[in-house]
Amino acid sequence: MSACPEAWSQIVKLGGNPLYKTGRPVTLLDMREVMYSDSPHAQKIRAFALKNAMNKGFVEERTVYKVSWEDDEYGAIFSILCATEAGAEDEVRDDPPEKIEIIAHTPKLNLIHGWREDEVREGLEFAIVEWARGLPGIDGVYWNEMLDPDCLSAPRAGMFSVQDLGLTLDPEMPDDSDALLQVKEIQWLKNLRHQEIVSDYLSF
Repeated sequence: MSACPEAWSQIVKLGGNPLYKTGRPVTLLDMREVMYSDSPHAQKIRAFALKNAMNKGFVEERTVYKVSWEDDEYGAIFSILCATEAGAEDEVRDDPPEKIEIIAHTPKLNLIHGWREDEVREGLEFAIVEWARGLPGIDGVYWNEMLDPDCLSAPRAGMFSVQDLGLTLDPEMPDDSDALLQVKEIQWLKNLRHQEIVSDYLSF
């Protein structure tokens, strides 16, 4: 889900697919705020979400191999994670693979998100997603990424359920800039510091 469908149609070649719009405002967790903020509130969420995910068997400590390369077309450094050294060697473009220790997803989390068994993803991001899934009043998660489809980047959201969103077909593709103006109506979690959430979800 995204407030800029035109950009995502360009990024993942979704032209021709039907476009839907929600029938009500949605409340989303600001993933970038929670993952990267130095605020005590965000740090508590990260710590609790990771502990919760480990207890539920969603993430685990694992040795993986990181392959990085500089892409001249996009002017940026990209990297991927591989489960085995042999798999990493197949992906090498510039520097040799780097052996690292990370908190990674488990097969149990694979089943929830429909990932392949050979995929490797860092666990913190999805530990936070699974923590947010249990929060009352939170419809999904939001990544406020840079709007730059030429660099394969655009804001995006993931909804926990679409059953009660009142989705209707939208015959016209909205302008991304106009659609993104609606994002101001989202209630970020950083503004939802109610005592009941703090006591129920951030206690150890």
